[in-house]
Amino acid sequence: MTSLHAPRRDRAPSPWVTRWARLFAPGAAVLDVACGAGHHVRWLAARGYRVTGIDRDGAALAALASLGSVHTIRAISIYMLTYPEDMK
Repeated sequence: MTSLHAPRRDRAPSPWVTRWARLFAPGAAVLDVACGAGHHVRWLAARGYRVTGIDRDGAALAALASLGSVHTIRAISIYMLTYPEDMK
């Protein structure tokens, strides 16, 4: 499958993420659903959060797998998850 998301490491996080992320406890576990190439995953991980990113595009996730600060990367469609068992 061709990646649907071009990596944009220079892309700023959305205003929504920056607004609410400051309310997370230090080191909190964060789930990024449909994370694509992971600009929010990278931003959150750089701030010390334990980030789990999921996306159906495995090619977009490949670069995130090498980041030591990212807790889990899953190539799966959100429609295939059964909560909370699949998030372990």
